[in-house]
Amino acid sequence: MSSEIPESLFEDGWLNEVEHVVSSGKEGTVYCCSSSHRIDREFVAVKIYKPRAFRSFKNDAIYTQGRAVGVSVNRFTGVAKPSGAPDRRLERAIRGGSRIGRIASESSWTHHEFSTLTSLHRIGARVPRPYTSTNTAIVMDYVGEPDAPAPKLKDVSFPADQARAVFRMLIDEIELWLSFERIHGDLSPFNILYWNNKITVIDFPQAVSPYENPMAFSLLLRDIENVCRHFPQVADARDPLNIASVLWARVVQIPH
Repeated sequence: MSSEIPESLFEDGWLNEVEHVVSSGKEGTVYCCSSSHRIDREFVAVKIYKPRAFRSFKNDAIYTQGRAVGVSVNRFTGVAKPSGAPDRRLERAIRGGSRIGRIASESSWTHHEFSTLTSLHRIGARVPRPYTSTNTAIVMDYVGEPDAPAPKLKDVSFPADQARAVFRMLIDEIELWLSFERIHGDLSPFNILYWNNKITVIDFPQAVSPYENPMAFSLLLRDIENVCRHFPQVADARDPLNIASVLWARVVQIPH
């Protein structure tokens, strides 16, 4: 087994064996693993976050504005768990850079992504189903063949009719997230999978609320610009600002 993957995921019956590395990027490494008795899928994806020193979330403060830490940390075991209530002492520990503060800071990204995936999957969004998480890992649906992961949108080209359909699918998806108070925040053809004529969107650690984050509209616009750039042949994709403004006015209904 990979030393990166927490042993508890094997011991607790979530995983059986590591099959191969799917991808390795700025946030972490994704593995394809055979699942164990707790999951009704043969294979799952396990995303392992890199230690804070080796991750490269740019301009973290843009995404964390208005977001509570969202975890509590056992001071003896170092295990972080989701918490619904803000913890001012933990926030001070994060600012001070203590051991507990570092654990809380690192695990807050993992638990925030897991919580976002859980909420979006529940409403039928095109995201992987998440199963469980630890301080550093998320176990979720694997997309693709066991030895051939689903391609990323950046590696897929479409004829004109199909391009229009996929583009519309993505804009509808962005609107669905927005209606449930989530903006991806880092959406691009690098984290949209395309498999069996369907899209699956991944990588939500930087997701923000349109009502709590003052940069929310700018992040929404950037997401839409990144999608539009991949579909130059689609007429509707030539005005991302109009798309973002219409969605914002229709769903959020507050000035931006």
